Amino acid sequence: MDRNIFETRDLMDFILHWREFRSRAAALRDAEALGVDERAIIGWLIELADRVGVEDIGRH
Repeated sequence: MDRNIFETRDLMDFILHWREFRSRAAALRDAEALGVDERAIIGWLIELADRVGVEDIGRH
């Protein structure tokens, strides 16, 4: 079951649950309702999020 995005507390929580959010981000990237530019931006954000982990953010 996909996590409710509105239950995300902070950036660390988002990173910890990225695997659950990624499929929805990919669906947005592939949505024809969005323009080419918007889909490209989302694609780059997915690439970025795929490479960021807990060790990159640190705990605060």
